[in-house]
Amino acid sequence: MTENPNEAIPKEFENKNKNKNEDENHPRILAIDPGHKRVGLAISDPLGMFPVPLETLSVSSKLVSTIAAICKDYTVKTLLVGLPLHLSGQESPSSLMARELADALEKETGLPVKLIDERMTSKLAENHLKAQGVRASKSRKKGLVDQLAAMQILEDYLRTIA
Repeated sequence: MTENPNEAIPKEFENKNKNKNEDENHPRILAIDPGHKRVGLAISDPLGMFPVPLETLSVSSKLVSTIAAICKDYTVKTLLVGLPLHLSGQESPSSLMARELADALEKETGLPVKLIDERMTSKLAENHLKAQGVRASKSRKKGLVDQLAAMQILEDYLRTIA
């Protein structure tokens, strides 16, 4: 006798296929590691407890609308944009670019956008990949670094609100 595999799945775990399989009752936080060529993205899990790497986008004229679409797909409630600072805490030349991105995202999405100190996140991400022995092409590795840096921004933020 063949069983229906869906009968064994409790209702609360069923895939409702809504917004990339995400429940609208669990809005998420999207972290963005902005760069001149690429932007790394990480998102919180549905319960808002853990950061998960999402993807790396190329900087283009469609960047803001692409991120806005991702926010809608994943029921994002808050955006975090990494603010590049010097080790001294002073703003860097890239800080203006991050502030402009944050303003554009706030206008496009209507969501709250928080600027988060991102000092050392890329270095921590590079060290993590090295420690894990990740072997990848230079461009693939850079994309992973961007995602992991965004993940670090989100992880730091989640610790502060826990």
